[in-house]
Amino acid sequence: MLGSRCARPSPTSTSCFHIMQANIWLAAVTKQNVNAAMVFEFLLKIIDVMQSYFGKISEENIKNNFVLI
Repeated sequence: MLGSRCARPSPTSTSCFHIMQANIWLAAVTKQNVNAAMVFEFLLKIIDVMQSYFGKISEENIKNNFVLI
Protein backbone atom coordinates (compact mmCIF):
# COMPACT_ATOMS: atom_id res chain seq x y z
CA MET A 1 0.00 0.00 0.00
CA LEU A 2 1.44 3.32 -1.02
CA GLY A 3 1.28 5.90 1.74
CA SER A 4 0.98 9.61 1.82
CA ARG A 5 2.44 12.62 3.50
CA CYS A 6 1.98 13.30 7.22
CA ALA A 7 -1.59 13.07 8.41
CA ARG A 8 -1.44 16.35 10.28
CA PRO A 9 0.54 19.49 9.54
CA SER A 10 3.67 20.10 11.56
CA PRO A 11 4.64 23.58 12.80
CA THR A 12 8.32 22.78 12.18
CA SER A 13 7.83 22.12 8.44
CA THR A 14 8.63 18.44 8.82
CA SER A 15 7.38 16.12 6.11
CA CYS A 16 6.95 12.42 6.62
CA PHE A 17 6.29 9.76 4.02
CA HIS A 18 5.21 6.21 4.69
CA ILE A 19 4.28 2.98 2.98
CA MET A 20 3.00 -0.32 4.29
CA GLN A 21 4.12 -3.72 3.03
CA ALA A 22 2.94 -6.97 4.64
CA ASN A 23 1.72 -5.14 7.77
CA ILE A 24 5.15 -3.48 8.17
CA TRP A 25 5.33 0.32 7.98
CA LEU A 26 8.38 2.05 6.48
CA ALA A 27 8.70 5.78 7.03
CA ALA A 28 10.95 8.62 5.93
CA VAL A 29 11.03 12.05 7.60
CA THR A 30 12.61 15.22 6.26
CA LYS A 31 12.81 18.91 7.12
CA GLN A 32 13.83 19.88 3.59
CA ASN A 33 11.77 20.28 0.47
CA VAL A 34 12.34 16.95 -1.29
CA ASN A 35 10.83 15.25 -4.30
CA ALA A 36 8.06 13.02 -2.91
CA ALA A 37 8.32 10.55 -5.80
CA MET A 38 12.01 10.09 -5.05
CA VAL A 39 11.30 9.36 -1.37
CA PHE A 40 8.65 6.77 -2.25
CA GLU A 41 11.01 5.21 -4.80
CA PHE A 42 13.67 4.96 -2.07
CA LEU A 43 11.25 3.28 0.34
CA LEU A 44 10.14 0.83 -2.35
CA LYS A 45 13.78 -0.01 -3.13
CA ILE A 46 14.35 -0.73 0.57
CA ILE A 47 11.45 -3.18 0.39
CA ASP A 48 12.98 -4.80 -2.72
CA VAL A 49 16.34 -5.23 -0.97
CA MET A 50 14.69 -6.64 2.14
CA GLN A 51 12.77 -9.14 0.01
CA SER A 52 16.01 -10.15 -1.69
CA TYR A 53 17.72 -10.79 1.66
CA PHE A 54 14.87 -12.23 3.71
CA GLY A 55 12.48 -13.66 1.15
CA LYS A 56 9.13 -12.85 2.69
CA ILE A 57 8.95 -9.59 4.64
CA SER A 58 7.54 -10.27 8.08
CA GLU A 59 7.99 -9.05 11.61
CA GLU A 60 9.82 -12.25 12.51
CA ASN A 61 12.28 -11.92 9.60
CA ILE A 62 12.97 -8.30 10.51
CA LYS A 63 13.63 -9.23 14.14
CA ASN A 64 15.95 -12.06 13.10
CA ASN A 65 17.89 -9.86 10.65
CA PHE A 66 17.82 -6.58 12.53
CA VAL A 67 21.60 -6.21 12.35
CA LEU A 68 21.43 -6.11 8.54
CA ILE A 69 18.82 -3.39 8.54
